[in-house]
Amino acid sequence: MSITTTLVRRGLLANKWRLLLTAIAVMLGVGFVSGSFMLRDSLKNVFSDLTSEINKGIDVQVRTKVAFGDASSGNPVPASLIATVRAVPGVADVQGGLTVPGVTIIGKDGKAKLPQGGPTLGVSWINSDTLSSLHLAAGRKPTGTTEIALDRRAAEKTGY
Repeated sequence: MSITTTLVRRGLLANKWRLLLTAIAVMLGVGFVSGSFMLRDSLKNVFSDLTSEINKGIDVQVRTKVAFGDASSGNPVPASLIATVRAVPGVADVQGGLTVPGVTIIGKDGKAKLPQGGPTLGVSWINSDTLSSLHLAAGRKPTGTTEIALDRRAAEKTGY
């Protein structure tokens, strides 16, 4: 045996706790980095699947140009544009829609109900089974400007 091997062995045996704690620190570091990569990929897949499900059956969305800021906060497109888009050859169906972020639901007790989790959205009901990502679990579709539909979880949490 060489002198280097002998010195390394003696050093490791003399500092058993340092060797053990260093090995644990390396394993924990690798575990945390691997876990954060797996969490990132899982979240990315969830949001990718959600976006695909929401936009299922939709090939094109007409929106206004946003100079800066969040692209989802663009100005409304005029309702008169629906007839123009419907007249384009190859277009099967056209529906106007509206999404409003930050909706607060008022419960039967008159108090604001703030949900846990992601942001709340208000979306207009689209009267097209092929273009709408909304499906009724119970009741009927909302009609007019004085009715809304709630998702099941929001209805349970607000007492409706």
